[in-house]
Amino acid sequence: MNRSCLLLAFGLTGCGSQAEVCDEMAVYSVRVQMVDQNANALQGASVSYSVDGGETGECEAFDLTSFGCGVEESGTFEIRATHAGYEDAVGTVTVTDGPCHVVAHNVTLVMAPVVCSGDPVAAVFATVTSASGAELTGVTVEALASGATARTACVEDASGWACAPDDLSGSFTLFANADGVDEVTTQVDDVASDADGCHPVTAVATLTFP
Repeated sequence: MNRSCLLLAFGLTGCGSQAEVCDEMAVYSVRVQMVDQNANALQGASVSYSVDGGETGECEAFDLTSFGCGVEESGTFEIRATHAGYEDAVGTVTVTDGPCHVVAHNVTLVMAPVVCSGDPVAAVFATVTSASGAELTGVTVEALASGATARTACVEDASGWACAPDDLSGSFTLFANADGVDEVTTQVDDVASDADGCHPVTAVATLTFP
């Protein structure tokens, strides 16, 4: 494609076969706007593209919700958006050459939330020990999520206590009580969530009585 203008002998300018004044400002081939299912602008997506099945490139973010893909590239674009907690969104558009620049396209990609499935996953799995080796009886463990006002009971199994199922708060204070001893606590921070934002990635904590 001819992206510059040809200065003709009589002072006319032309691009291609038409007499048209061309500028030197490169343009994005595809402009992408991200929205959710309710047509609200969606922040935080990562957007990439490929042309004619070639290598993948990253689109440039104009702001938190819109992107530019490819600079003066023509061909069939596949645009892909990813976002934690959402299904991938894919769009295809064919960009052609114009007399001065490519004929740019605007694309809106709609992202649908991931439908979470599977059994609940504990945010923290706790074990309880005694530093003195004394046998502990009547042990209970509770969790208090960041920002919460009430503790929730952890569920005991053969190897410990499962706490805060599917709680994505990220930070927890654990409390352990047993017969005849003072309460002990421990803090668990930065509990991550899985890639879909559905379940926590279980952290492990130990509460130790004196």
